[in-house]
Amino acid sequence: MAVDSGVLLSKRPTERQQRQLAVFAATAGWVLIGTALSSILFASFPFQLLQPEFQLRLISAILSASMALLLGCLLVCAAYVLDLDNMLLRDRAKLVRVASRTFAILLLLIVPLQLFAGMRALAKVQEGESEMLKQRRVVIQRLSNTQDEQELRAYIASLPGSPQMPDRFDAPFPVIKKRALANMNEQSSIVEINLRPVRAQRWERFLGEASRNSVQAILMAIAFWALRPSQKRNQY
Repeated sequence: MAVDSGVLLSKRPTERQQRQLAVFAATAGWVLIGTALSSILFASFPFQLLQPEFQLRLISAILSASMALLLGCLLVCAAYVLDLDNMLLRDRAKLVRVASRTFAILLLLIVPLQLFAGMRALAKVQEGESEMLKQRRVVIQRLSNTQDEQELRAYIASLPGSPQMPDRFDAPFPVIKKRALANMNEQSSIVEINLRPVRAQRWERFLGEASRNSVQAILMAIAFWALRPSQKRNQY
């Protein structure tokens, strides 16, 4: 079936329609870029640059916003392709392409940075757990150093969240002391045993998330790097 070439030509967008489409594409692109940057900005508050928790939160926000940022950059660049005579679109597309190169480098830096920040965050948590276990051992040691019932009562009453003690014990002081030490040692052992799988799961979860984020960061870096200005041809 023959196709009338005149009909095909009449269906092609006019120059005016292309300019309008370029403006719409550029506007949508900048809206996406602004949305992505604002989400990164709000994730940076409160600003605590040296804290690993802040670094991990900011990295997560950057990776989450990278897709919207990439689509916005593509739309801005496509807008200039639709209207090559528009110098404003050309300058903005050039700005986006230069910025995309910097953002690609930032994405690559995320890979080692998240590993460093994650290990610091895990070490901080484990340090707090180790300090808690140390405090338990100190309590047990001081309890074992008590010499009589009055001293035992006074020390237990000084502990935070101490249990209510009866007016009279149902056994002599050595027996009560032995029971208290056995109970505390048992609780401390249970806490240590329960912490082992928790720490292992914490490391597994971190390594899995770090691997996923690293792959995403590398792929997005490749995409942003492809938008960089050409060195051989001075286009825009």
